[in-house]
Amino acid sequence: MEEIAADGVTVMLSTNLVADLERVCDHLVLLNGGRVQLAGGIEDLLAEHRLLVGPAAGADLLQPDVRVIRRTVLERQATLWVRGRTGAALPPTWRESALSLEDLVLAYLAGPGEVPRPAGALEVAS
Repeated sequence: MEEIAADGVTVMLSTNLVADLERVCDHLVLLNGGRVQLAGGIEDLLAEHRLLVGPAAGADLLQPDVRVIRRTVLERQATLWVRGRTGAALPPTWRESALSLEDLVLAYLAGPGEVPRPAGALEVAS
């Protein structure tokens, strides 16, 4: 597969093994329930998404241009998988880190009702 892709040939791969994707793919289209949940270059998608961990009391205090993909709020701590630039505006009580491709995919596949449909997402007819 890697040799074919190295020759510039377009290859479409359908897999449940996320670890294989990062090694051999440049572009990701993630389907869930017959709908496109996420699409783009893998490097770009990873750069656009972050994992934020901070106090539960501040879980709703993000900038409007940051979209929460998945949220887990416990008694004292909130974990947010987000898309968008958080930058210096994040409160000092929050930690920000990069997401792995597997964490990104799992955030979008969290379950019905938990994942907002991305703006401009294409709907696939079933």
